[in-house]
Amino acid sequence: MLFILPEFYPNPGGGIATFYLHLLPLLVQSGHSIKVLVGSEFTQGEENLRYAGIDIELLKPAKFASYLFQLRKLDLVPEIQRRLAAAWAMYDQAAAGRAYDLIESTDWGLGYVPWVLEKRKPVIVRLHGSCAQIATYDPPKGLRFQDDLLRALEAGTLPLADQCITYSRNNQDFWKSALGVEASYIPPAYNFSSKDMPAEDTVPKTPYILVVGRIQQWKGPEILCQALEKASCPYPVYWIGRDTDFRTKGQSCNQYLMKKYPGLWGRKIIPAGQKSCSMIRAWMQHARFGIVPSTWDVFNFTAIEWLSTGKPVICSKGAGAWELVDQARGGAVFEPSDTDQLAEIISRWSALSDAALQSVGSAGQCSIQSILNPGQIIEQNLAIYQTLTDRHKPAAAPTLNWLHGCWMPADAPGSRPAAMKQWPIREITWHVWTRVLEKLRGKL
Repeated sequence: MLFILPEFYPNPGGGIATFYLHLLPLLVQSGHSIKVLVGSEFTQGEENLRYAGIDIELLKPAKFASYLFQLRKLDLVPEIQRRLAAAWAMYDQAAAGRAYDLIESTDWGLGYVPWVLEKRKPVIVRLHGSCAQIATYDPPKGLRFQDDLLRALEAGTLPLADQCITYSRNNQDFWKSALGVEASYIPPAYNFSSKDMPAEDTVPKTPYILVVGRIQQWKGPEILCQALEKASCPYPVYWIGRDTDFRTKGQSCNQYLMKKYPGLWGRKIIPAGQKSCSMIRAWMQHARFGIVPSTWDVFNFTAIEWLSTGKPVICSKGAGAWELVDQARGGAVFEPSDTDQLAEIISRWSALSDAALQSVGSAGQCSIQSILNPGQIIEQNLAIYQTLTDRHKPAAAPTLNWLHGCWMPADAPGSRPAAMKQWPIREITWHVWTRVLEKLRGKL
């Protein structure tokens, strides 16, 4: 099987890498040969690696550059252009999947697009949180045209997959409503082998509460600020994760929060920056409890990390993992954006003894290992893989219809100069002037 991924070993990033770092070694252990091709507009290299019995190859920079040139027709939407360039480059680098029985890709990054258009192999798209979904929940300022084009692209191509799978009931409902796509639900595989880490000198010595995730609007930092304004909580709340742009480049989410909540952000809620996986685990083990305040999240693996660590977690129903937290009885759940409910839970939990919190965490740890039984989950995945390979009939040649033509490489010249000729000179001049000022201010 070939997996087309935007992130994986040796540079794991977010939830996608976490998901496959648990799933793929279990597939190898069940006797299957796995190859991973990792690439995006940001992730490229010349290395060939091997990890846990998995062959890993990085997208070649020269391939990416070649397809970026061939997709000049999309240079008015550079984000889509770069993502599709990476997707077609990986399709080429994998020789259209000739050596493989089945292809799995992700919705985020658009890596699936060439495979569902060409239809040479059975294709699974695992729905982790698509580019258009993220643009919907955290829209960048002034890029509405690009966001709408992303939605049109996904609406035209995702239904072409042989099978879509998601590990979140929330996300399953979303795609049923948005596109009528009947995605299968399979919980995430999770390796529960011991991951206890020794105490680290940098872990706070006094009691604290912890959030792990990017400082990003839909991860819920404002919801947490508003809840803590009402809550009775004597403990600091640390937030581990990298900062992101807020709506537009030039202001980060951290800067926005410091301005809007000066008495809370940076004081009561303390950004702790990025940390290694082992360090995050150590911070979790020493926290009183965790919080997942997301207003939207396809899943949020940190909720499962909390349960597996034996620590209780407060989880928003905006995060797809909430159902597992609730089922495992390893914490409390609240309605997304209900700051009163979150404040009440934080106040109540802050007053609990360490022993009472440990009791909740231990119950959740025991239950989640039964709910996410690795053998059972692998069998569910393998059943779908087998069904698709058995019934697939490869197309003799791809059908070059309008949809195909929209998103495939072409020798057409770049469209930016032609489009700019249609804009008023006044607008072009004003844009050039403001861009120059932005650059100058950035250097001062």
